[in-house]
Formats: sequence, C-alpha cells, structure tokens
Amino acid sequence: SRRSQREWRCWSCSLLKEERPVISRNSLWDLLEEKLHVDPFENVAPKYRQQMPLSIAQVLKESVHQIGEPASLIVSLWRHLILTSLTDSTAYLNEELSVKFNLSFLLEENGYEPDSLVWFQAFPDDLRLKHSLDAFRLFENVVQNS
Repeated sequence: SRRSQREWRCWSCSLLKEERPVISRNSLWDLLEEKLHVDPFENVAPKYRQQMPLSIAQVLKESVHQIGEPASLIVSLWRHLILTSLTDSTAYLNEELSVKFNLSFLLEENGYEPDSLVWFQAFPDDLRLKHSLDAFRLFENVVQNS
C-alpha cells in the first residue's frame, strides 16, 4: 500500500536524521538523483540525433533574437513534435524533412497561419529533422537565457 505524504515525510526525515555516516547519506542522495532524473528525450530515434553543422547553429541562435517573444511558443511546439513524432516507436518522418515545415503544421493546428507570422519567417528553412534534437536543445537554451 502507498504511504500517505505525511507518513512518507516522517519516515524519510527520521531516516535522514539517524546517525549515519555522511558518505551513506551522500550515496542515498546520489541514488535518488539518478533514479528521479529522467531525460524526456531518451527515446528519440537515432536518425534525429545528428549534430547540426556550425553554420546552421549560428543561424538558429540569431533567429531566436529575430523571433523574439514567440520563441517560447516554438519551444513548446518543437518539444511536442520531438516527443510525439521522433521517438523510436514513432520515427516515421523522413529525417531530411524541414523542421520549419513540420512546425508550420503544428502552428496551423493551434490556430496560427504560419505564412502570416513575420517572426516565423526568421526560423531557419534549412534545418532538417535529422538535427532536431541537437537544434532543439540549442534553441531552448538560447530562449531560456535571453
């Protein structure tokens, strides 16, 4: 049976308060971190994990600043694309297809008209799905740090 949150808190606090060597507590912490850290992209198919060329990476970084505030919308849609269409079990899209082309479908599904979005024009046309995971991580990082 599952412990209530209060029971769990009492049990875990008493466990950590016990006189145990620091190394034991550190080991417990390391084990918990290892078990609780989950990479949502661990099941992305290998064909979408290729490293993108530096020239495309530079264009992608610059596009974040040109896109501005809606870049966070692209992050959400792109994450959805990766997690729903580019995993080992759903890897049916040709890796040479454009990321922008695929994102345009998701924009349309969410009520946007991609051709009328000036900011979407700044997104690189030559970015391919084969670079999707590498490019997404870079794009997300630049957006979060902007």
